[in-house]
Amino acid sequence: MRFINVFIIISNLLFITQLYAQIGIGTPTPHKVADIHLANKNRTVILNHVDEKTALKDPQPGMIFYDTQDECFRGYANGEFTDCFGTIKKDPIVTVAGPGFKGNYVRGEALTDASFEVTVTNNTFDPVNMGFNITDLQIDNSDITVTAVYLAGNSNTSTTQFDQTLVTGASKTIVYKLSGTPSAPYTQISGLWSKINLEFQNTVDVKYHLDCNKGSWEVPITPIVLNNLVNGQAYSGVYKLTYDVDATGYVFDAFTQTSNGLTMTAEEVVGGQSGEILIHLSGIYNSPTANNFIFLPPYGCTITFAIPKNCKEIKELLPTAFSGVYEIDVDGDGGLPLWIVIVIWRQMVGGGPWF
Repeated sequence: MRFINVFIIISNLLFITQLYAQIGIGTPTPHKVADIHLANKNRTVILNHVDEKTALKDPQPGMIFYDTQDECFRGYANGEFTDCFGTIKKDPIVTVAGPGFKGNYVRGEALTDASFEVTVTNNTFDPVNMGFNITDLQIDNSDITVTAVYLAGNSNTSTTQFDQTLVTGASKTIVYKLSGTPSAPYTQISGLWSKINLEFQNTVDVKYHLDCNKGSWEVPITPIVLNNLVNGQAYSGVYKLTYDVDATGYVFDAFTQTSNGLTMTAEEVVGGQSGEILIHLSGIYNSPTANNFIFLPPYGCTITFAIPKNCKEIKELLPTAFSGVYEIDVDGDGGLPLWIVIVIWRQMVGGGPWF
């Protein structure tokens, strides 16, 4: 009996489907113009997902599917697949990149060619209008300020704001002019550029330049160099560099440099309000050619282990020096040494002045 009832129900459903060609889901009375009437609330239909539309063989007009590659809906009509539809319109995509800080940043020295640059690119198919202002860039060092903003190549250092339209695919480099004097305790400067939902951050090291001309030989060079450096001769001494510009928070790195057998070394020094760095000289000179010996410590200056420039330097190097012939380099670094005869007449009693 139960089998007969089930058979009757199935037969009736088949009869209704064939008779009316309609299916109702969630409703016993599908709409008369609908072949399928979906009436359940909070339910939906998920269309077929197609990874490659060309893989569909014998497509038929009116078919609809979801294109997983382009993340949109497509149909088939007039012998071809339609363009995407049902997509969400997105805001223009704009990207930002560096280079960031440009120029030289030296403790205690005013900025002359310093700037912060960002390159903004419009990657969409729509033009984008943007406004640029000196307030776009924030510097963590209160001694550094942004004084102007302009397009690269314009060099308009008096502009504090301007508008710019970026056409499709365009890139524009924006320059933010910086001024001020890096000071303690900053050994690094950080800048943050931000606009709308865009950000770019960059840092730059602050250098500390010492004045090597303020240095002196803490321990005199031995043997005393009054003429040319001697090939095969061992030399030693300690050169003292002093600084009086606040170096608090700055670290003078240790370094070792060797040339022609002579080596200069210095230990790491943590800077303060003022201080000194001791550079040790040692080694055996191994060049057959007499030469001024120049060191380049990582402090932005040079130290020249060279022939004296004048009589005064000879006397300072060798207080017991007497009448004789010595070599001097009258124009200092980079010049050619000159042989001159220095005749020193000392008073017969108790010595006398050099000059």
